[in-house]
Parts: sequence; C-alpha cells; structure tokens
Amino acid sequence: MEGIPEVKFLWERPNEIPWPNIWHRFETKPKNGTVYNVRIEDLTDDRFEEALQFMMMYYFPDEPLSVSTNLMKDETSMMIYQYLLHKIFQQRMSVLAVLDNDTPKPKIVGLQIFSVASISDTPLPEVPGEAISKFRKIYMDIRKNSDPFKILKTDKYFQDWGLCVSPEFRGLNIGFTILINLQILAKTFKIPGTLIMFTRIQSQILAKRAGFQLYNEIVYEDYKDENGQVIFPIEGTKSLKYMGQKISNPKDEDTRILERTCNFLFCDWLVVLGKDIHTADTTMVSMAQESVLIVYFLPLVKRLVAPHKAPQDAPFSAHDASDSACGENDRRPVRLWAFKTSWHS
Repeated sequence: MEGIPEVKFLWERPNEIPWPNIWHRFETKPKNGTVYNVRIEDLTDDRFEEALQFMMMYYFPDEPLSVSTNLMKDETSMMIYQYLLHKIFQQRMSVLAVLDNDTPKPKIVGLQIFSVASISDTPLPEVPGEAISKFRKIYMDIRKNSDPFKILKTDKYFQDWGLCVSPEFRGLNIGFTILINLQILAKTFKIPGTLIMFTRIQSQILAKRAGFQLYNEIVYEDYKDENGQVIFPIEGTKSLKYMGQKISNPKDEDTRILERTCNFLFCDWLVVLGKDIHTADTTMVSMAQESVLIVYFLPLVKRLVAPHKAPQDAPFSAHDASDSACGENDRRPVRLWAFKTSWHS
C-alpha cells in the first residue's frame, strides 16, 4: 500500500495445530431468560470482510481513541488501519465468538483481533493519517518503560488489535470469555502472555477481572501535544491502561498446576474437574474469592496426584469423564477428582 512499507509478521502459525479450530463452547443467559449457545473459533479467510465490517459497525464508533480523533472520518487513517487488519487476519490468530448452530456462517456476536509479535519484527514506521499517527505515538510512549518482551521475558507475545462484542449481546460475559480464551491460545501455541492497551473503563474492569495486571498508565488529560492541547479528549474514562497477563511455560504444566493447587489450600473445598487444562489459571483466580477452587488436570497430572492419598475421613471421589484437552479437535480421557482440602493443612 502506498505510504506504508510492507508489513510482515515473522511468526507463523504451526502447521501441526489444526486450523480452523473451535476453542471453547459456552452458554450465556440474559435477563429475559433466552439461553444463547456460543462458541469461540478461528477467524477464517472467508469471513475476513465480515469481521472488518463488524469492527466498522461496533468497535470504532465506541472505542475512545477512535472517537476522540474522528478516526472514521479520516480516510487516510482508515485505509491504513484496514490494510493492517488484513495483514493481521492472514496470521490466523484472531478469533470469533459466534452463535453455536449448524448454519454455514453463524452470526458473529464478538471478536478479538490478535497477532503474534516477534522481537525481530520491523516496528511500524511513521505513517500518513492524523488519527493513526496519534495511535502510534501513544502506543510507542506507553511501551517506553513497559517493553512486553522484557516484562514477559520472551521473544514473542500476543498483540491485541481490538476486542469487540455486538451491542445486542453485551453484558452476557461474552467479552470476558473471549478474553480468558487467551489462556487456551497461549498454552496451545506456547506463547507466554500478552500486554494490551485498554482504552475504556469497561474493558479495564473486564481485564482486571480476568487476572490482568497493570504495567503502565497514561492519564488522557495529561497527554498533550507540543502546543499543550490534549491529544485524546475523552470523557468517562480517566486513563489508558497497559495491562498484561503472564502465562507459565507449558512444558512445566503438571508441576505448576500442583504448586498452584497447594497455594490455594485455604479454600474449604478443592474440586478438580477433568476438563480443559488451559483455563485453569483463570478459574483458580476467579473462584478463589468465593472459597471454591476448580482446577483442570490432564491424564499426565493424575500420575502425580494419585500417590497423594487422602486420610480415611476425607471425602474423595474419582470419576471417568471425557472432554477436550486442547480445543475441539483433540479429545482425550480425563478424570474428575473432588476432596476436602482441610486434610492437607
């Protein structure tokens, strides 16, 4: 595209990981009582344009940086943004939340656009377009003391380009579920985490709830140009927050899960459900405040758990089950364990 050098991401999705893949299925129920079955799946080539239009309709009109800079009226910036999104889609790491039915193209209710950034990638240069130039500047500024590669101690990480839910389906935990789905992606692709700019108070609350930590912050009214003018005049949200999530090395998964379990033994009950191990961290964090802990164990971990026998007075049970251990296309037998934690203390 004229005005911007060719954009290329060095990291490529491994061929051995199925594509497209269904990563998660769940149901959500609004106040009117209607139950929606939703699934999170890979964004496929034939839905690129549909995903782009979804962003145009629901993301840019609401996102604070876009609104405050009149992005959608800046033709140059929009052309460059769309060009970048097409390049990002081609890396095949973005996901859709769709209604879970048998139609060829089920309705999109949400999406998250991801790329995998490598330390050897060429940084995005200065580009034409007033709005997108402002985006680039604040992105570069907030990273000055918060380098994702240094924070995550890695040469690659997930880079976010937008999380959006259709207005019709907001308030149903779809955005939250898309966000924690990152745990599954990160562990599947062995990428140790992400740092994301959350520009709106609602998304910042969502991120904190999902276990994200704050690494840097820019107060909008303090962020000014050389003439002393506020660059992003935004109401309703005080600041841009650069928040991240570290995800442990998948090679140490069995040991890490056992260690994390021991750290949570203050809970009244420990329930270990044989299901998707990739959601373990988030479930631990979100449930711990309710004095309940749910952890997911793969068959490999059972060999470590089984020798730790409970005393006679400890209620303990094990039941065979079957569920997905790594996405919809990988099914392995698992086992359910449930016991009271007090006998460990």
